[in-house]
Amino acid sequence: MEGDSKVTSQSNYFRRLYRTAGNYKSYEVIETKRISQTSEIIYLSVNLERAAIYARFVLYRTDKDWVVQNMDFSSKPEAIMPWFAFQSVSYE
Repeated sequence: MEGDSKVTSQSNYFRRLYRTAGNYKSYEVIETKRISQTSEIIYLSVNLERAAIYARFVLYRTDKDWVVQNMDFSSKPEAIMPWFAFQSVSYE
């Protein structure tokens, strides 16, 4: 994603977010979905001091390694994982 303006936009989003939600603490993998032999989607919860941000990374496997093809972030889990809006979810 080098040279992609979305990376700059996401970076600015996190700078603003850190001011209100606090610093990064940890992350949790929510789910991994294989699309094909060369692509998959990883869903994460990024845990900050005062909030969780949800992330979706689309990965593509090149001849050498996995690379991020696309990424999205939101404070609303259903924006990243649409199936949450249509099912009963148990928050532990």
